Amino acid sequence: MKSLEKYLNEHLAGSGSALGLLETLAEHRHDDAEIYLNLRRGIFQNRLTLENLIHQLGFKRSTPLELAAKAVSQLALFRFKHHGLVIGQLGLVEALEALELGVHGQTLLWRSLAEEGPSGLSPLGMDLPALLQSAEAQKAQVERLRLAAVRAAFFAPPAAPPASPPPIPAAT
Repeated sequence: MKSLEKYLNEHLAGSGSALGLLETLAEHRHDDAEIYLNLRRGIFQNRLTLENLIHQLGFKRSTPLELAAKAVSQLALFRFKHHGLVIGQLGLVEALEALELGVHGQTLLWRSLAEEGPSGLSPLGMDLPALLQSAEAQKAQVERLRLAAVRAAFFAPPAAPPASPPPIPAAT
């Protein structure tokens, strides 16, 4: 069970990183802020379920792991911001790829627990099919955002140069 405790704590730490990234994206991407905040609410609810599972299984939360994940996510956020978090910039693509990897990991977590979960997960109030469905929907949403960011960053036509002012007639 020690491996399961570590596994759950790693996912808990990762979810904290995802929440921070989504908060930053909502702050920088005003046009899509509601989408990011909705994703954040869903991941937060899944995180609460994970915290509850860790508690109910009698496991301890790994504060050092959560702090390490927070430090790494802060470094990643610095990089994403440096590359730009607006549409058409590399930082947004990178941030959404990192987020999608995290959401995919969440999907794998729920799928793993559904596959051969420890006895008694259902009585612990875990609706694994609903959690898996939620994670899959989050992943699809992030993928739509990521593809839009990719198109804008890599494949959008270059901006037209500003029009030249009309020539000034020569003095006569």
